[in-house]
Amino acid sequence: MSTINTTYTEANLPWGYKKGKEHCPQCGRRSFNLQTKNGKVIDELVGYCDHANSCGYIYRAADYFKRNPGLRFKAEQPTFTPPPARPPSFMDSSLLNTYRSNANSFVQFLLSAFPKETVYQTTEIYKLGADKYGNVIFWQIDKQGRCRGGKIVSYKPDGHRGTYINWMHSALGLKNFNLAQVLFGEHLLSTDTQRPVCLVESAKSAVIGSMVYPDYLWLSTEGAINWNIEKLSPLRQRQVVVIPDLWKRPPTGKKDWHSLVNVLRAMGIDAHYWDKLEQIATPEQREKGWDIADFLLETIIIKQP
Repeated sequence: MSTINTTYTEANLPWGYKKGKEHCPQCGRRSFNLQTKNGKVIDELVGYCDHANSCGYIYRAADYFKRNPGLRFKAEQPTFTPPPARPPSFMDSSLLNTYRSNANSFVQFLLSAFPKETVYQTTEIYKLGADKYGNVIFWQIDKQGRCRGGKIVSYKPDGHRGTYINWMHSALGLKNFNLAQVLFGEHLLSTDTQRPVCLVESAKSAVIGSMVYPDYLWLSTEGAINWNIEKLSPLRQRQVVVIPDLWKRPPTGKKDWHSLVNVLRAMGIDAHYWDKLEQIATPEQREKGWDIADFLLETIIIKQP
Protein backbone atom coordinates (compact mmCIF):
# COMPACT_ATOMS: atom_id res chain seq x y z
CA MET A 1 0.00 0.00 0.00
CA SER A 2 1.33 3.44 -0.92
CA THR A 3 2.33 5.69 1.96
CA ILE A 4 0.58 8.92 2.86
CA ASN A 5 3.67 10.91 3.67
CA THR A 6 7.13 9.66 4.55
CA THR A 7 8.91 13.01 4.95
CA TYR A 8 7.96 13.77 8.54
CA THR A 9 9.79 14.21 11.80
CA GLU A 10 8.57 14.90 15.32
CA ALA A 11 9.42 18.54 14.74
CA ASN A 12 6.74 18.66 12.01
CA LEU A 13 4.09 17.48 14.46
CA PRO A 14 3.25 20.03 17.18
CA TRP A 15 2.14 19.34 20.74
CA GLY A 16 3.11 16.01 22.34
CA TYR A 17 2.70 12.25 22.29
CA LYS A 18 1.36 9.64 24.65
CA LYS A 19 3.97 7.55 26.44
CA GLY A 20 4.42 4.11 24.94
CA LYS A 21 3.38 2.77 21.56
CA GLU A 22 -0.05 1.70 20.39
CA HIS A 23 -1.13 -0.52 17.51
CA CYS A 24 -0.98 1.34 14.19
CA PRO A 25 -4.41 1.75 12.50
CA GLN A 26 -2.82 0.87 9.16
CA CYS A 27 -0.14 -1.81 9.63
CA GLY A 28 -1.28 -3.14 13.01
CA ARG A 29 2.20 -3.14 14.57
CA ARG A 30 2.78 -1.64 18.00
CA SER A 31 4.60 1.33 16.51
CA PHE A 32 1.98 4.06 16.66
CA ASN A 33 2.60 7.41 18.40
CA LEU A 34 -0.67 8.92 19.59
CA GLN A 35 -0.65 12.69 19.37
CA THR A 36 -1.75 14.62 22.45
CA LYS A 37 -2.38 18.14 23.62
CA ASN A 38 -2.08 19.07 27.27
CA GLY A 39 -1.57 15.38 27.95
CA LYS A 40 -4.90 14.42 26.39
CA VAL A 41 -5.17 12.02 23.43
CA ILE A 42 -6.75 13.87 20.51
CA ASP A 43 -8.22 10.79 18.84
CA GLU A 44 -7.24 7.14 18.49
CA LEU A 45 -6.41 7.78 14.83
CA VAL A 46 -4.29 10.92 15.22
CA GLY A 47 -0.54 10.37 15.22
CA TYR A 48 2.11 8.62 13.15
CA CYS A 49 3.69 5.21 12.66
CA ASP A 50 7.41 4.69 13.26
CA HIS A 51 7.65 2.59 10.12
CA ALA A 52 7.84 5.48 7.67
CA ASN A 53 8.86 3.41 4.66
CA SER A 54 6.95 0.15 5.07
CA CYS A 55 3.78 1.76 6.45
CA GLY A 56 3.91 5.55 6.43
CA TYR A 57 0.65 6.16 8.28
CA ILE A 58 0.24 9.73 9.51
CA TYR A 59 -2.89 11.59 10.48
CA ARG A 60 -2.19 15.15 11.65
CA ALA A 61 -4.21 16.94 14.28
CA ALA A 62 -4.78 19.81 11.84
CA ASP A 63 -6.39 17.43 9.33
CA TYR A 64 -8.48 15.83 12.08
CA PHE A 65 -9.94 19.13 13.27
CA LYS A 66 -10.50 20.25 9.69
CA ARG A 67 -12.68 17.20 9.10
CA ASN A 68 -14.32 17.44 12.51
CA PRO A 69 -15.02 21.14 12.99
CA GLY A 70 -16.21 22.19 16.42
CA LEU A 71 -14.30 19.55 18.40
CA ARG A 72 -12.24 21.08 21.19
CA PHE A 73 -10.36 20.00 24.28
CA LYS A 74 -11.93 20.45 27.68
CA ALA A 75 -9.26 22.95 28.64
CA GLU A 76 -10.23 25.08 25.64
CA GLN A 77 -13.99 25.03 26.19
CA PRO A 78 -15.54 28.48 26.62
CA THR A 79 -16.96 29.38 30.01
CA PHE A 80 -20.50 29.71 28.63
CA THR A 81 -22.66 26.73 27.75
CA PRO A 82 -22.81 26.45 23.96
CA PRO A 83 -26.23 26.02 22.35
CA PRO A 84 -27.18 22.45 21.46
CA ALA A 85 -26.30 21.29 17.97
CA ARG A 86 -29.07 21.89 15.49
CA PRO A 87 -30.75 18.68 14.36
CA PRO A 88 -30.68 17.95 10.64
CA SER A 89 -33.54 19.18 8.53
CA PHE A 90 -35.54 16.86 6.31
CA MET A 91 -37.36 17.63 3.10
CA ASP A 92 -40.91 16.47 2.47
CA SER A 93 -40.64 13.04 0.88
CA SER A 94 -43.42 13.95 -1.55
CA LEU A 95 -40.88 16.15 -3.36
CA LEU A 96 -39.11 13.01 -4.55
CA ASN A 97 -42.20 12.15 -6.59
CA THR A 98 -43.00 15.72 -7.57
CA TYR A 99 -39.57 16.25 -9.12
CA ARG A 100 -38.96 12.65 -10.24
CA SER A 101 -38.11 13.01 -13.93
CA ASN A 102 -35.65 11.87 -16.59
CA ALA A 103 -36.12 15.15 -18.47
CA ASN A 104 -32.73 16.54 -17.48
CA SER A 105 -29.45 17.07 -19.30
CA PHE A 106 -27.59 14.40 -17.34
CA VAL A 107 -30.04 11.60 -18.11
CA GLN A 108 -30.22 12.68 -21.75
CA PHE A 109 -26.47 12.23 -21.97
CA LEU A 110 -26.73 8.78 -20.34
CA LEU A 111 -29.29 7.78 -22.97
CA SER A 112 -26.72 8.52 -25.67
CA ALA A 113 -24.29 5.98 -24.17
CA PHE A 114 -26.38 3.28 -22.46
CA PRO A 115 -29.52 1.27 -23.23
CA LYS A 116 -32.73 3.08 -22.32
CA GLU A 117 -33.91 0.29 -20.01
CA THR A 118 -30.65 0.35 -18.05
CA VAL A 119 -30.71 4.13 -17.70
CA TYR A 120 -34.34 4.30 -16.57
CA GLN A 121 -33.87 1.49 -14.07
CA THR A 122 -30.81 3.20 -12.60
CA THR A 123 -32.38 6.65 -12.37
CA GLU A 124 -35.34 5.09 -10.57
CA ILE A 125 -33.07 3.35 -8.06
CA TYR A 126 -31.23 6.58 -7.26
CA LYS A 127 -34.48 8.60 -7.55
CA LEU A 128 -32.94 11.22 -9.82
CA GLY A 129 -35.05 14.27 -10.49
CA ALA A 130 -35.13 17.38 -12.62
CA ASP A 131 -35.85 21.04 -12.00
CA LYS A 132 -37.83 23.22 -14.40
CA TYR A 133 -34.65 24.24 -16.21
CA GLY A 134 -33.65 20.67 -17.08
CA ASN A 135 -30.92 20.31 -14.46
CA VAL A 136 -30.53 17.01 -12.64
CA ILE A 137 -31.38 16.67 -8.95
CA PHE A 138 -29.21 14.24 -7.00
CA TRP A 139 -31.25 13.55 -3.86
CA GLN A 140 -29.44 12.59 -0.66
CA ILE A 141 -31.60 10.11 1.23
CA ASP A 142 -30.39 8.53 4.45
CA LYS A 143 -30.57 4.89 5.50
CA GLN A 144 -33.90 5.52 7.22
CA GLY A 145 -35.41 6.82 3.98
CA ARG A 146 -35.44 10.48 5.05
CA CYS A 147 -34.58 13.08 2.43
CA ARG A 148 -31.73 15.26 3.65
CA GLY A 149 -31.56 17.46 0.56
CA GLY A 150 -31.19 17.59 -3.20
CA LYS A 151 -28.15 18.82 -5.10
CA ILE A 152 -29.03 20.52 -8.39
CA VAL A 153 -26.36 20.29 -11.09
CA SER A 154 -26.28 21.38 -14.73
CA TYR A 155 -24.64 19.17 -17.35
CA LYS A 156 -23.44 19.82 -20.87
CA PRO A 157 -24.49 17.60 -23.79
CA ASP A 158 -21.09 15.83 -23.64
CA GLY A 159 -21.72 14.71 -20.06
CA HIS A 160 -19.39 17.17 -18.37
CA ARG A 161 -20.70 19.29 -15.54
CA GLY A 162 -21.87 22.80 -16.25
CA THR A 163 -21.45 25.88 -14.08
CA TYR A 164 -24.74 25.78 -12.18
CA ILE A 165 -24.92 24.10 -8.77
CA ASN A 166 -27.60 24.71 -6.15
CA TRP A 167 -29.56 22.93 -3.43
CA MET A 168 -33.28 22.28 -3.46
CA HIS A 169 -33.90 23.88 -0.09
CA SER A 170 -32.39 27.10 -1.45
CA ALA A 171 -34.26 26.86 -4.74
CA LEU A 172 -37.52 26.38 -2.83
CA GLY A 173 -36.74 29.18 -0.38
CA LEU A 174 -36.93 27.00 2.74
CA LYS A 175 -35.93 29.08 5.75
CA ASN A 176 -33.58 27.90 8.51
CA PHE A 177 -32.93 24.63 6.70
CA ASN A 178 -30.03 22.74 8.29
CA LEU A 179 -28.42 20.69 5.52
CA ALA A 180 -26.73 17.62 7.02
CA GLN A 181 -25.36 15.70 4.08
CA VAL A 182 -25.18 11.91 3.80
CA LEU A 183 -23.64 9.66 1.18
CA PHE A 184 -25.36 9.83 -2.17
CA GLY A 185 -27.12 6.46 -2.51
CA GLU A 186 -27.06 5.75 1.23
CA HIS A 187 -30.72 4.74 1.17
CA LEU A 188 -29.77 1.65 -0.86
CA LEU A 189 -27.78 0.21 2.06
CA SER A 190 -30.95 -0.62 3.99
CA THR A 191 -32.33 -2.96 1.33
CA ASP A 192 -29.12 -4.17 -0.33
CA THR A 193 -27.06 -5.82 2.39
CA GLN A 194 -24.88 -8.15 0.32
CA ARG A 195 -23.10 -6.33 -2.48
CA PRO A 196 -19.70 -4.73 -1.76
CA VAL A 197 -19.67 -0.95 -1.94
CA CYS A 198 -17.72 1.20 -4.37
CA LEU A 199 -17.21 4.64 -2.85
CA VAL A 200 -16.48 7.44 -5.32
CA GLU A 201 -16.33 11.23 -5.22
CA SER A 202 -19.36 12.20 -7.33
CA ALA A 203 -22.94 11.14 -7.95
CA LYS A 204 -22.18 11.04 -11.68
CA SER A 205 -19.49 8.39 -11.11
CA ALA A 206 -21.80 6.42 -8.82
CA VAL A 207 -24.62 6.34 -11.37
CA ILE A 208 -22.39 5.40 -14.32
CA GLY A 209 -20.38 2.90 -12.30
CA SER A 210 -23.57 1.14 -11.20
CA MET A 211 -24.59 0.58 -14.83
CA VAL A 212 -21.21 -0.79 -15.89
CA TYR A 213 -20.47 -2.88 -12.79
CA PRO A 214 -23.84 -3.78 -11.23
CA ASP A 215 -22.26 -6.38 -8.94
CA TYR A 216 -21.23 -3.44 -6.72
CA LEU A 217 -23.32 -0.92 -4.84
CA TRP A 218 -22.08 2.53 -5.86
CA LEU A 219 -22.20 5.46 -3.42
CA SER A 220 -20.49 8.85 -3.40
CA THR A 221 -19.19 11.33 -0.84
CA GLU A 222 -19.98 14.29 -3.12
CA GLY A 223 -16.51 15.76 -2.82
CA ALA A 224 -12.91 14.75 -2.20
CA ILE A 225 -12.88 15.97 1.40
CA ASN A 226 -16.62 15.97 2.03
CA TRP A 227 -16.56 13.11 4.53
CA ASN A 228 -16.32 12.47 8.25
CA ILE A 229 -16.84 9.57 10.63
CA GLU A 230 -20.55 10.26 11.03
CA LYS A 231 -21.06 10.26 7.27
CA LEU A 232 -19.10 7.01 6.88
CA SER A 233 -20.83 5.20 9.77
CA PRO A 234 -23.55 3.60 7.59
CA LEU A 235 -20.76 1.65 5.86
CA ARG A 236 -20.03 -0.41 8.98
CA GLN A 237 -20.05 -4.17 8.37
CA ARG A 238 -19.67 -3.62 4.63
CA GLN A 239 -16.79 -4.31 2.25
CA VAL A 240 -15.77 -1.01 0.66
CA VAL A 241 -13.62 -0.27 -2.38
CA VAL A 242 -12.48 3.37 -2.42
CA ILE A 243 -12.01 4.88 -5.91
CA PRO A 244 -10.80 8.52 -5.90
CA ASP A 245 -10.64 10.84 -8.88
CA LEU A 246 -7.33 11.71 -10.45
CA TRP A 247 -5.72 14.91 -9.23
CA LYS A 248 -3.43 17.37 -10.95
CA ARG A 249 -1.35 17.29 -7.77
CA PRO A 250 -1.49 13.60 -6.76
CA PRO A 251 -0.18 13.99 -3.17
CA THR A 252 -3.11 16.20 -2.14
CA GLY A 253 -6.01 14.07 -3.35
CA LYS A 254 -4.21 10.79 -2.80
CA LYS A 255 -3.39 11.67 0.80
CA ASP A 256 -6.99 12.50 1.56
CA TRP A 257 -8.39 9.24 0.24
CA HIS A 258 -5.65 7.10 1.72
CA SER A 259 -6.62 8.76 5.00
CA LEU A 260 -10.24 7.90 4.28
CA VAL A 261 -9.30 4.23 3.89
CA ASN A 262 -7.37 4.37 7.17
CA VAL A 263 -10.39 5.84 8.96
CA LEU A 264 -12.70 3.20 7.49
CA ARG A 265 -10.38 0.43 8.65
CA ALA A 266 -10.13 1.94 12.11
CA MET A 267 -13.94 1.81 12.21
CA GLY A 268 -13.78 -1.92 11.59
CA ILE A 269 -14.73 -1.64 7.92
CA ASP A 270 -13.08 -3.87 5.33
CA ALA A 271 -11.80 -1.09 3.05
CA HIS A 272 -9.43 -1.15 0.09
CA TYR A 273 -7.87 1.61 -2.00
CA TRP A 274 -8.24 1.06 -5.76
CA ASP A 275 -5.37 2.81 -7.54
CA LYS A 276 -5.83 1.45 -11.06
CA LEU A 277 -6.65 4.91 -12.43
CA GLU A 278 -3.34 6.24 -11.14
CA GLN A 279 -1.52 3.40 -12.87
CA ILE A 280 -3.07 3.77 -16.31
CA ALA A 281 -3.72 7.53 -16.54
CA THR A 282 -1.95 9.61 -19.16
CA PRO A 283 -0.54 13.03 -18.23
CA GLU A 284 -3.42 14.65 -20.13
CA GLN A 285 -6.04 12.64 -18.25
CA ARG A 286 -4.40 13.50 -14.96
CA GLU A 287 -4.27 17.18 -15.89
CA LYS A 288 -7.99 17.12 -16.63
CA GLY A 289 -8.73 15.34 -13.34
CA TRP A 290 -10.48 12.33 -14.86
CA ASP A 291 -12.67 10.17 -12.66
CA ILE A 292 -13.79 6.56 -12.92
CA ALA A 293 -16.81 7.62 -14.99
CA ASP A 294 -14.57 9.24 -17.61
CA PHE A 295 -12.56 6.03 -17.96
CA LEU A 296 -15.67 3.86 -18.18
CA LEU A 297 -17.23 6.08 -20.83
CA GLU A 298 -13.97 6.14 -22.78
CA THR A 299 -13.30 2.41 -22.76
CA ILE A 300 -16.69 0.66 -22.50
CA ILE A 301 -19.42 1.26 -25.04
CA ILE A 302 -22.56 -0.48 -23.86
CA LYS A 303 -25.21 0.89 -26.17
CA GLN A 304 -25.32 -0.89 -29.50
CA PRO A 305 -25.63 1.23 -32.68
